[in-house]
Amino acid sequence: FIPSGYLTVMKLLVFISVLGVIIALGLAAGKISFSYFSDSAVSDGNVFAASAEFPTQTPTFPGLVINEVASAAPGNDEWIEIFNPTGSSVNISGWKISDNTEEDIIPTTSPIPSGGYGVVMSDDGNSSLIPASAVSVILSDSTVGGNLANGGDKVVLKSPDGTTIDQMNYGSDTSIFNPAPDDPSATESLSRIPNGTDTDTAADWQIDSSPTIGTENSL
Repeated sequence: FIPSGYLTVMKLLVFISVLGVIIALGLAAGKISFSYFSDSAVSDGNVFAASAEFPTQTPTFPGLVINEVASAAPGNDEWIEIFNPTGSSVNISGWKISDNTEEDIIPTTSPIPSGGYGVVMSDDGNSSLIPASAVSVILSDSTVGGNLANGGDKVVLKSPDGTTIDQMNYGSDTSIFNPAPDDPSATESLSRIPNGTDTDTAADWQIDSSPTIGTENSL
């Protein structure tokens, strides 16, 4: 005959052992956060308690940069160039890009390779301007954002959960940099010089009289 209390204790010990394995595996994986679970059992007047920490993954997003902006291009030919300085390709499908008035969700598109470029343009724009070496990111909208404003606006790139990945402004808009980089004309762009430089200051940006859509920036 085995007392019922003894069986309860043995089950609890097995439970604790399994939890120990879960915790060890979670810690070995790294980059985890914890939520807590507790349980208790009573045997012959004694209270036995167990707790467990279950690992949950915290999403991280790679450091892409808005690299060049042609905000005053004729018609709906405005475009935004995104550069991937990381060591692996990045899929931006489902990410968001916005200006001061409107936000667009990036549709399913090819990943931007390491060291590569993606060019965001509306479906009403002249996509033939985008070189074959760059990833075409075509928005199913007649404009990029609320139509990038001549004179001043901002551009913000966000992950699917709304985390800001990169942002910039120009002209009369001072919501990010104050003073802001200059406002480009219809034949110019704003470019990060040197290419991909990101010090989070307006000094990263210079007017380029010969835009380099989908390729390395240079003056």
